[in-house]
Amino acid sequence: NSGYDLKQLFIGSEGTLGIITGVEVKLFPKPARTETAYLGLASFEAAIQLFNRARRDCSDLISAFEIIGSECI
Repeated sequence: NSGYDLKQLFIGSEGTLGIITGVEVKLFPKPARTETAYLGLASFEAAIQLFNRARRDCSDLISAFEIIGSECI
């Protein structure tokens, strides 16, 4: 009986047969307040420019930035 080569089985499964034995999670404090803004811009390029400026000026305050094209609305 040759059985399974467990090392090769684990490697071949790309780790999907593994067991998680520990987890490390980085948590951030809850902000004192939140704000939401909905903006209509003339083009995708204008939205990218706004994102770059917001990231430059307020990077630690922004938790999300979503661009939705007019074809999706």
